[in-house]
Amino acid sequence: MVFLANEYVHDLQLAQDLVQDVFVSLITKKDETIHNPDAYFFTSTKRKCLDYLKTKAIRTTHHDQISYLSTDRFYEQTLENIELEAYLMALIEELPKQCKEIFKMSRILAQPNQEIAVQMNLSKRTVETQISKALKKLRSGIEYYKSAMLFF
Repeated sequence: MVFLANEYVHDLQLAQDLVQDVFVSLITKKDETIHNPDAYFFTSTKRKCLDYLKTKAIRTTHHDQISYLSTDRFYEQTLENIELEAYLMALIEELPKQCKEIFKMSRILAQPNQEIAVQMNLSKRTVETQISKALKKLRSGIEYYKSAMLFF
């Protein structure tokens, strides 16, 4: 069984530990009747090895994700996000006065369109139109920003 486990995990000490775990689990299940011990032990060993490999793969993936967060790319991404946010705020400031106020109330202060309309003495449709115009300008600005970033 150790040789079988070693074929899966390629580590003799680990294979021995996994087979030992199979025997320990058998001891804890003393009430269970085993009709074919050879098949039971080989199947249990195979499953134990596959479970180990699956767990190892998951841990490796999580480790890679965590290490990604601590790399320079994480800091680059953070800087890019800060630059993009600054660029968006500059685009918002370039909007016409009423459009800028409506957009900030809607997207930054999260006020409903009807409430904005009442506060500014406008129709709800006007508020929606102004928000649409602001979003259109911001989208085109973001496209320009993306193309400029790709160029560099």
